Amino acid sequence: MNAFQLLRAMNGIREEDVLLAESAYPETRRVKPRRALTLLLAAALILALGATAYAAAIGFRQRQQEAVKEKYQVEENHVESYVEYALPEEAEPGITLLSAYASGGGLSLYFTVSPVAPEDVRDLFMQETEEDGRVHYLMYTAECGGHKHFAHIFTSGDWEYRPEEEYTWVDEGGVELHDITPEGRQRRYLAQSYDAESRALTLYTGIPAAVMPEVDTLTLHIASYDCWEFPEAHSFAESGYETALHQDFGTITVEIPEADVRRLSFPEPIRFDNPDYSGSGELLGAEISAVGITWLFRIDDPEAHYELEGKLPMDVYLRQFSWSLRMDDVLGDAALRFADGSEIACPGFNSYTIDGEGVFHVGDAHWPGTIDLTKLRAVHVSGETFELPAPVSAEN
Repeated sequence: MNAFQLLRAMNGIREEDVLLAESAYPETRRVKPRRALTLLLAAALILALGATAYAAAIGFRQRQQEAVKEKYQVEENHVESYVEYALPEEAEPGITLLSAYASGGGLSLYFTVSPVAPEDVRDLFMQETEEDGRVHYLMYTAECGGHKHFAHIFTSGDWEYRPEEEYTWVDEGGVELHDITPEGRQRRYLAQSYDAESRALTLYTGIPAAVMPEVDTLTLHIASYDCWEFPEAHSFAESGYETALHQDFGTITVEIPEADVRRLSFPEPIRFDNPDYSGSGELLGAEISAVGITWLFRIDDPEAHYELEGKLPMDVYLRQFSWSLRMDDVLGDAALRFADGSEIACPGFNSYTIDGEGVFHVGDAHWPGTIDLTKLRAVHVSGETFELPAPVSAEN
């Protein structure tokens, strides 16, 4: 083996890498042989290392796809409303779709963006104070249908933090709370969501069903922004804040999978009242997906239906909060029953939306994992049990 062959072998350079470099850099044919050899080896090495980075990026995206698939227990629970997008043969800068899941609550979308510098791996609540006193955030957003959705960094599984990465603080009401330092969050994201070799970052965004157009595809624009002067977390959703474009990753078209939802309408609504306010409420039914359940309530209290972009007036907020407590009481014994006789309790809810007909969609109640909808047979709530017919696929 001569020196040329040895150098090629040590650097993992193949014969085809040299031929590719020669075609990419034809000027090497016009210089002295030894100089040409040096240039060709350097070019071949660059191409070989680039190919390695591409291979690493593809491998990273495949692993992230598998993590999402495992999160939704796609095969174990026959989750049909899940789709994996075909990965490109070569990893290129920009946006790469990974996976999506659609339920009655909307679309959950996972994708990677690149190139992203390690210092830019952060979430909405990791901020820095600039020299002029401004508070600096770096947001990743997905825009569709005229709405902005904040793309949180995707992480899978549990994560243990070091003692120095956790701190305790007391809120205005004197409640002791625990949180994670920005350094701790960043270490988690870099370990779980970031590939240093290809500088690719995995992101997740949830798009509510209420703002998705009635079409089979969505066009999304993905970008990151520097933002200033956010006084409170809920102001992220408000308009009028100052932003500056940090990085534009481009625009993609997303195919939306059909939502897997089993709908249940009660023969007679379950009625209840609210001792704090006049009026009454009724539970109409439920929409059940593999990841959670949305309950449908109608409230006979016009003053609780106030809708406004941004903050609600305090009196309306207190009114809606009081009704939400009554809804929670109605759902206190809610559970799902399956074909094998097993049962799981339905979790409480932490958000609701009001549609154009005044129906409260009480949702964001997710199971610890996913459930097999083909085996669901009944819903128990407020002392009553409502049977569900077995799906055709489950009967055969």
